[in-house]
Amino acid sequence: MQIRFVYSEILKLANGDESSVFIHFGPSPYEYQLRPGLRFHFFSSHTPCGDASIFPKNDVSLETENEDIENGATTAKRQKLDLDSDDIYRTGAKCVPGVAQDEKRPGAGYHQLGVARSKPGRGAVSLSMATSHCVSHQSLLPDCTRVSYLFRCPYNESAMRRALCDRLSPLEDAPPLEFHYSSQVFCHSRSQVVKNSAASAVPCASSIMWWLGSDRATHVGVNGYKQGTTRKKLAKPSSRLPVCRRELFRQFYRLLHELTYYTAPQSLRGIIVTTYSDFKKAAIAYQERKTDFHTRLPGWTTKSPELQNFIIREDR
Repeated sequence: MQIRFVYSEILKLANGDESSVFIHFGPSPYEYQLRPGLRFHFFSSHTPCGDASIFPKNDVSLETENEDIENGATTAKRQKLDLDSDDIYRTGAKCVPGVAQDEKRPGAGYHQLGVARSKPGRGAVSLSMATSHCVSHQSLLPDCTRVSYLFRCPYNESAMRRALCDRLSPLEDAPPLEFHYSSQVFCHSRSQVVKNSAASAVPCASSIMWWLGSDRATHVGVNGYKQGTTRKKLAKPSSRLPVCRRELFRQFYRLLHELTYYTAPQSLRGIIVTTYSDFKKAAIAYQERKTDFHTRLPGWTTKSPELQNFIIREDR
């Protein structure tokens, strides 16, 4: 959604309107930067799965009574577990093939630290990386201060820093990573649902998407498609979520049509690019950072290249 929001703001400038977020920068009319004093914040209501969730149980920034409700365990049981200073919080994310695997020894020797992991913790293995890795992937983007807000779950800043930045090389042009821990109660959290209804809380399979400038109040997705999509319409454009790869590429195309040869980025001048994959490869700076990132965090899962070989048709 962040990318969709960025596109909507840049398109305002490309059409001659003013953006409250970006301003022109550099000799080209299509070079932008954040307005002074603005930063992007990443908010999470729970510690990311994977490396950021692995730390000693006796070293958490959370009161026991709050933690117990959130994790669905009784106070007595949790207090007994926390007395074991050698035990750690564990993650369900599995080490990817080809890297050091979890030794699964008792206590602190259960997990391997700093390796790439995939989701889910239960069920069939997928190509989705653990949330810790997905968040750390944002280090490929400069000019953004990534600030994480978390509350009412086991949290350890040292583990968070290890997972999101210490095992990677920070970009020279990126601001330092900041963390803010809040004990503010979120009215729709698991603990509050259990407290108010006295029933077990079941995770919702739907996701709600919103960004400033959207043409709708909210977008609801279920299993990667718009809510209400029938099986017969899964391949139709109407089933696509606005944050899917193809729809983001369409926003890029809208912006591209506002460029001329002289105002386009140097990487797009004098070359023939048509597919999504072609444009990704033409982003030289991004590709260099991506290569460095994967060198420092090997084992990143890859999907079929064919999934990126698509074009945007002009007749839609």
